[in-house]
Amino acid sequence: MQFYLSKNSSNTIKFASAIMIMLHHYSQYVCANNLSESVIFRALSYQAGFLGVAIFFFLSGFGLMESESKAHLGIGQFLKKRLLKIYLPVLFVSAIWLFISPFAMSHSPFADSCLLQTTIGGG
Repeated sequence: MQFYLSKNSSNTIKFASAIMIMLHHYSQYVCANNLSESVIFRALSYQAGFLGVAIFFFLSGFGLMESESKAHLGIGQFLKKRLLKIYLPVLFVSAIWLFISPFAMSHSPFADSCLLQTTIGGG
């Protein structure tokens, strides 16, 4: 019997695991600042991030394996197809966050001009 996981199902599960990771980070913030004593926040802060990352990486690797079994890519093709698909959106989101973080958070790590210069590359 062959196991089949559709791309849509895989993407849905990866989306849910990304939400788990975000909830994990938020729960750590809530617990660290004693904003709530809820058991749900404690459970999410302890395990949700680890589980979400494990599921996300497993499904990403599974998708790469399935893609490789259908059509072999050389190293150049792989780097072009995979890294640009991931790296460009990361750069885009990071650039946007660099400019909105001073307004979005009361104490932003980018609010310090020395850190901002170091981040941008000004020394």
